[in-house]
Amino acid sequence: MLTAALVVIAATFPSGAVAMTSHSAATQETAGPSQDLRTPDAQDAARASLVSASQDLRSPDAREAAATPLVHSVALTPSVSDAFDWSDAGLGAAAMLALVALTGGTALLVSRGRHRTRTT
Repeated sequence: MLTAALVVIAATFPSGAVAMTSHSAATQETAGPSQDLRTPDAQDAARASLVSASQDLRSPDAREAAATPLVHSVALTPSVSDAFDWSDAGLGAAAMLALVALTGGTALLVSRGRHRTRTT
């Protein structure tokens, strides 16, 4: 019963809305032109929105940077060297020595902190 009532209401509501719209349009035509109750600023904004559909919200510097992209071309020449690089080897050895020293020092600190006491 309730479902049937809702179906009837839903079926009649759009036609009632159309009837109200056409009735209000008929009364406006007979009453003459309507008065725009918006502020002058709102009227100007409405006119401007009709003219430009989108507004660029970037700063002037960003607009300029996007308009003129910077392209730098760098010519790379591969260097062929079969010689052993001692500076790279020394750097790797120093890093490994530092890692071993850090690990050893940490192990000594942890092991000295644990003194075992025997309880009898």
